Amino acid sequence: MKIFSRSYPLDSSYSLVMPNNYIVGMDTEPNDVITNKIAAARKNIQIISQEILRREKRYCVNEGTLAGLKSRVANLGFNKFARSAKPFFAQEQCNGCGLCVAHCPASAISLQDGKPLWNVQCYQCMCCINTCPQQAIQYGKSTAERRRYMLSEYLPPDERA
Repeated sequence: MKIFSRSYPLDSSYSLVMPNNYIVGMDTEPNDVITNKIAAARKNIQIISQEILRREKRYCVNEGTLAGLKSRVANLGFNKFARSAKPFFAQEQCNGCGLCVAHCPASAISLQDGKPLWNVQCYQCMCCINTCPQQAIQYGKSTAERRRYMLSEYLPPDERA
């Protein structure tokens, strides 16, 4: 955020710690960890919204050590090597519902003969994998046995979209 704010000045910046949804690297966290992270984020959102209403200038970003360096290096590596959509595929249980197409923020998926087809590059947000009701979408061999994460599953029924 500090690097970003050099080009686009910000009055305030915040971050929230949310559950892991990037199941390419590792499985989702245990349910209790997910629930605790969501509860903490809800509390923080209340604090943040009050500070915004009071027009307080705050920098409350969880950066970690050497954040700028890590961001630059990770960004270069990620954009060069990890944004490939080639490892994505749909297994036989895909029913062609099209949710992956509808939810893809990069518009990187289309349906061809009732099955998803990925463009060359995507954002790697894992929305297609995590929203597939059949758990038919995989990324290489690493995601087949991993759980999926959708925030809506952890919200009270009246808050689900």
